[in-house]
Amino acid sequence: MTRAVIFDCFGVLVGTSYFTFRNLCPPEKHKELADAHLATDYGFITQEEYAARVADFLARQSVVIPTFACIALLGGLLLNRTRFGRYAVAIGGSEEAARLSGIPVRRVKMGVYVLSGFLAGIAGLLHCAQSHQGSSNAGMSYELDAIAAAVIGGTSLAGGKGGMLGTVVGALALGILSNLLGLRNVDENVQWMVKAVIIVIAVWLQMVGMKKKV
Repeated sequence: MTRAVIFDCFGVLVGTSYFTFRNLCPPEKHKELADAHLATDYGFITQEEYAARVADFLARQSVVIPTFACIALLGGLLLNRTRFGRYAVAIGGSEEAARLSGIPVRRVKMGVYVLSGFLAGIAGLLHCAQSHQGSSNAGMSYELDAIAAAVIGGTSLAGGKGGMLGTVVGALALGILSNLLGLRNVDENVQWMVKAVIIVIAVWLQMVGMKKKV
């Protein structure tokens, strides 16, 4: 039941995006010309101008924020309400124990990597739309931000513990911190060091908490 709800929500998101793009430049009102121009009732629009229009649309806060919220909601449902999510958490806690329990470890891990790549593609699309350019160096050091956000949100680097709500809170907190450091013109290398220190402190606090429970 939960899986059907997730797929339905994803279908609604895809359908809404499709019809929104159609409204930007209705297909019945344009034809591809031999000189690589797009013709509409509004005049001739080059492919570059059309791409810029789509990028401007994707860069809007009214698109980015709902996309983030939808992905966080669907991710929370997938992690907490589906067999796949429970399998992923179990594999993170102990891959060998999960395998002995009959969980298809290889298939679940492949699904997690595919999902990760898909979400990274969405993030890259929005990032390119905001910067109006694509670069092979875009997103460098973002993996440190991702790790820091997850750890701040309570995710254990040892695996088997974590949640979507905490990760969202960690991402927002880290985003605020990055903006404050950027506004104060703090050197980028110093920002990386600050994030690394945050990760170390968070991991240390997790280890202390685990020792107290034992």
